[in-house]
Amino acid sequence: MSEHSKVQVGDVTISSDKHTYIAGPCSVENQEQIFTVAEHVIKNGATILRGGAYKPRTSPTAFQGLGERGLELLFSAGKKFNVPVLTEVMDSSQIETIIKASCGHPFIFQIGARNALNYFLLREVGKTGMPVLLKRGKGAMVSEMISASEYITIGGSPVIMCERGIMSFSSASGIGRFTADHMAILKFQEAGFLTIFDPSHPAGKREYVTPLALSAVALGANGTVVEVHNNPAVALSDKDQALTLEDFSLLMRKAKGIEMALEICSEVIKEEQLV
Repeated sequence: MSEHSKVQVGDVTISSDKHTYIAGPCSVENQEQIFTVAEHVIKNGATILRGGAYKPRTSPTAFQGLGERGLELLFSAGKKFNVPVLTEVMDSSQIETIIKASCGHPFIFQIGARNALNYFLLREVGKTGMPVLLKRGKGAMVSEMISASEYITIGGSPVIMCERGIMSFSSASGIGRFTADHMAILKFQEAGFLTIFDPSHPAGKREYVTPLALSAVALGANGTVVEVHNNPAVALSDKDQALTLEDFSLLMRKAKGIEMALEICSEVIKEEQLV
């Protein structure tokens, strides 16, 4: 059972009281890209900037990220627009590198799906005391993820769960990249975890990202993390599932509408109960 009903990251509080929006490119590519995307997503309601400096890729010849230069650009953008950042750590040797690159700027370590059950890495990240977003492995059971979280929390770091889709008959048949498992969101929350939903990876194509994201807002997920690029056609990673700047603006307008509708429904129910 998680003991963290809310997680504080700089001036941002991730809690069950409101939906937190995290957005940014899959990979930090250059200064113009990360600053352009950061300015837009924050202006439109995101409160945490995401960006990868180290990228685990299926092919060893694919873009692997800018490394330390990517961290420098990501944290520079976070500082300029005064928001915390989310970035992936793939190996224990990168932990101190990321901490040093932050220069005290608030951030969240992301453990990607490929390392979801990498217990040594989880234990080492947990020793930092920094918040950790733990993405569900594509073949990991909910119970396995809950056990994996204990490797992090035993060291003192708070864990935020992230549902990002699993392999299934649907994904194997080409229906989406992965299958979004909304029941997992409810089960993680039932176990006491703040739970973020990543619609980009199960969607695989940008036209499916917004509908999936909105479904999680309506479901009651504690946040959404999406990939956004200023020019997806030339993105160096995950270009097919990256939202354009305009797509993100539209997503946020619709998401805020759903949040407002849910709030109105809650107020109506409260009034009816008082009658």
